[in-house]
Amino acid sequence: IYLNNVLALYPMGTELFSPYQLITHLFAHADIIHIFSNMLIFILLAPSVEKHFGYKKFWNFYLLSGLFSSGLYFLGTAGPIIGASGAIFSVMAASILLTFKNEKYKRSFSLRFRNLFFIFTLYFM
Repeated sequence: IYLNNVLALYPMGTELFSPYQLITHLFAHADIIHIFSNMLIFILLAPSVEKHFGYKKFWNFYLLSGLFSSGLYFLGTAGPIIGASGAIFSVMAASILLTFKNEKYKRSFSLRFRNLFFIFTLYFM
């Protein structure tokens, strides 16, 4: 059994869909590059977002973002989805919005670094 076939999220209404896949697809990844890039972004940006939202609200935000992005994915295709890229993108967006909102970070190096990293990630992914 190829583990990603079991953990991937298949469209509802298909014979391959199982309810547990709504969560498992967010924690499985297609390959080492996929997990590395997602975890790098998560390690760099998630702590500040979690600090702002709080632990419970952050994880609710993360899971709901992943489910919402998967739903959007299925509007355009009928194939399975695996990985947390939608949830990671939401964390990136929240981090950038929170940084712009916070006056004391507007001129900081970390803001410039985050913006460059965000653009670099979007360009190469």
